Amino acid sequence: MTKEEWKKIRGSACLPDHIMLSINGNPENTMTVTWRTSTDVTEGYALFRETGTRDWKRAEAQTENFTTDVDDSNYHWAHMDSLKPKTKYEYTCGNDKYRSDTYTFTTAPENTDKFSFV
Repeated sequence: MTKEEWKKIRGSACLPDHIMLSINGNPENTMTVTWRTSTDVTEGYALFRETGTRDWKRAEAQTENFTTDVDDSNYHWAHMDSLKPKTKYEYTCGNDKYRSDTYTFTTAPENTDKFSFV
């Protein structure tokens, strides 16, 4: 199978995919979202808010090119901070033209001894 054929099956596109959350700091008040796009998308941002509230906050993304045997992609990551402990948030990622669906996460409770992240 050629690289072009693989790209059609497994390659990146303008719409964000491979969307993942990760902890980068204190899980009580920060969360990072990472996503992949084609190299046609050179910048992006995450929008996030407490579930049930009106106003979205914006976290600008850093972008880095990544080359594999399938294709060249851009990976973006945005750090969402100033979050409240034990609070459910909604988020979406992308840019003005290409956006992901809206997903949710809950921050860790304050002063916890145990924390699970799946």
